[in-house]
Amino acid sequence: MTASATSFPEDMIPLNRLIPERLSMKSVEFEVYICYARRHLGRGRAMDLAMQKQPLSAIIAAGLSPPSRADKLFPKALLSFAIVVFGAEHHQAAIVDKGYLFLGGALKQLNQALLDPTCYARDEVILSVAALAILECLVPTGTGNHLKHMLGLEKLLELRDPANFSSWESIELYKSIRHMVLFATLRTGKPSIFARPEWKSVLRLYCSDDELQEEELFDVLADCTVLSSELKVLSSERDPNSPQAKHKRNDVEQRALALLDQLHNWKEGRNNVERTRVSEVPTCVPSSWPKTYEFSNEAAAVMLMFYNTTLICVLNILASLPTSSCLSHEFHQFSARRAAMEICRCVPYYTRVRSGQEHPHGSPVAHWAIATAWQVLSDNTSAGEKHMVDLLSIKGKEVTAKALWQD
Repeated sequence: MTASATSFPEDMIPLNRLIPERLSMKSVEFEVYICYARRHLGRGRAMDLAMQKQPLSAIIAAGLSPPSRADKLFPKALLSFAIVVFGAEHHQAAIVDKGYLFLGGALKQLNQALLDPTCYARDEVILSVAALAILECLVPTGTGNHLKHMLGLEKLLELRDPANFSSWESIELYKSIRHMVLFATLRTGKPSIFARPEWKSVLRLYCSDDELQEEELFDVLADCTVLSSELKVLSSERDPNSPQAKHKRNDVEQRALALLDQLHNWKEGRNNVERTRVSEVPTCVPSSWPKTYEFSNEAAAVMLMFYNTTLICVLNILASLPTSSCLSHEFHQFSARRAAMEICRCVPYYTRVRSGQEHPHGSPVAHWAIATAWQVLSDNTSAGEKHMVDLLSIKGKEVTAKALWQD
């Protein structure tokens, strides 16, 4: 295929001129794949907004065009993502194979863009890597591959000065991938750039009051990445009982306790907001067992799950320290299990609400929360906890990306 796609009017390009004959499909098939896969991208998030900028036919044409500039990269990554996800979720191996053939071309072009200083920090490249990270979460190709893509996203963001990329659109891009970056840095013990003051500041631009409350939780999580990375360094100290090592551990502990106080204050303030109050759902289980929650709206459920996910991260740091305070390891571990149970109590409501939505998988924060609760509660459960863990296992898998569940 030697003719450039730019040699023809976009609406006159024959699809069989753009792809090998053995991959040729009708345009409507690609539309089906993209429309189906779009449910995983989240309405109003960066990739969804990028798709809204041009007709679906134009996205498909760009995705099928020969390798060229980086501005055609996202459609190629998106098309690969859509074909693989559709094929995997419908158990169609032939479609999955075709998707990976497309993905091979997209990866080749992505690697070329990453070597070009004029391209590698562009939105198009970041969106493409984000699509690949989500694809690895949904259809894992190997243990930890999703984390590699997520960490790659942070490296791309680090090439930017947030002060010079602070438009509403840029900030929406950052927010759409921040949860992946924080998830990966916490899992791997690396400090995140989102803990830096300049990033915390820019992400608060254009925020509503509710969004500012959410930013407080993200800030705590970002600070947790720093503490976790410091603990990782301390664990490799030759003499863990040296005065210097003890001083460093005490410093980490005091900062973690400060984050714990910050979260408790956040929760008290949040409880005063009427619309976020919850009620227990009457059930036939023993009265001593935890009951599920009912919420006034979906956002309140997600926020409570997010709060408890953040709380678990702080408590896990404290539980890993040889504490010098009156709070024991057992207390922090018990508190983390209690926070995980709070997440479990949200899941039935959340899955019920999401089941009738166009985007049933919903908030990525909910994915993270459910996966975190499962990690905390998947062993040594009491009878009451086992009831909720069984519920989590059944309902949680309906809305949680496969790689996060296996992580």
